[in-house]
Amino acid sequence: MRNLWLVALALLVGCGPTSRPAVPATGNTAAPATDSADCVDVATDIEKRHAGAKRAPADDIPDLDGDGEADTGFIGFCTMMGGNCDYYLYASSRGCPHFAGIVQVTEVSSGVSCAEPPADGTPCKLSASRMMIHGEIYEYFYTYGAGGYVEAGVGHRGDPPPHP
Repeated sequence: MRNLWLVALALLVGCGPTSRPAVPATGNTAAPATDSADCVDVATDIEKRHAGAKRAPADDIPDLDGDGEADTGFIGFCTMMGGNCDYYLYASSRGCPHFAGIVQVTEVSSGVSCAEPPADGTPCKLSASRMMIHGEIYEYFYTYGAGGYVEAGVGHRGDPPPHP
């Protein structure tokens, strides 16, 4: 009986199988764009990656690549119970936008932030808060590499979520 309860709890908080949409490969999705052939139409690209994703608030997305132009994010799949959401990030790349990757962010946070500034055209190291199974919130880091943003470690325990 105890094992059945644990399985049910895991499914409720999103640790079990999910219906997360597949992310199709769409050409060069990693390195900062260097010519117009690498640019993407953000609206078309996000529809291919996650149809129905909602634009993240502008304050949730920092200047990822340090070019002084607004970068864009979309909120896709979220786990149950107000857990973590997939943020699809696009760097503006001086007017030549490209897909920068997916990071997970809890719904009770204010999006992602640069933990270290961008350097030499490489997008910044990101910090994002994620909710754990027991409600604690931890800071996760993401670095930008050949395949886009990838998880690069866990920081410290963050502020507790707000109570209604």
